[in-house]
Amino acid sequence: MGRSPEAALSPPNGRRRQARRKIDVDVLVDVGYTARGCGRCGAMCRSALARSHSEPYLIMMKQIRLATCFESALFIPNLQATDAQQALKEMVDRLFESGRIKDKALVLEMLTRRESLGSTAIGKGIAIPHGRSLAAPELSILFARSAEGIDFDALDERPVHLFFLIVAPPHDRSNIYLPVLGKIVEKIKEARIRTKLMNVESFEELKKVFFPDE
Repeated sequence: MGRSPEAALSPPNGRRRQARRKIDVDVLVDVGYTARGCGRCGAMCRSALARSHSEPYLIMMKQIRLATCFESALFIPNLQATDAQQALKEMVDRLFESGRIKDKALVLEMLTRRESLGSTAIGKGIAIPHGRSLAAPELSILFARSAEGIDFDALDERPVHLFFLIVAPPHDRSNIYLPVLGKIVEKIKEARIRTKLMNVESFEELKKVFFPDE
């Protein structure tokens, strides 16, 4: 089977990784994670990306109320993990303990595999691990903060302090997985919001910073 046009245009793995490091992180965050970072997942993710920028999805993104997607049980103000795998495990454990997923081993494997395709750390101290799993009955978003920072193979090679973990079922009727991802990126584009998120100590403070008008 011949290579796809996209594959033919892609540089070898070594050069691709080197080129990835040269991406202007400011542009990446300004354009939005769904426009660059998620594209590293491959052709399937790029297909989803194209749909996420269609007019219906953009309309959905504007209509989404993030306040309905976050909850206090999935708020971790002081992540204890010291490396990427520990961070994923700690966040997945919280999802499981809160009854948001049915099988933590399955979800952890899914997220680990997703990271192997390309880090979801987009720079500016932010990472958005995400994926779909049969173990997730509905869309859930977990926010976690690491004061020390964690090496997550970020585009700008800086440690990650703010995590937005998103898991969703393979098929959700509301179809808000990509619009929610886009909405979060839209919010964290603002430096003042990222700065304030670094100082939140409670879920109430998170709400005031991230969705004050909802």
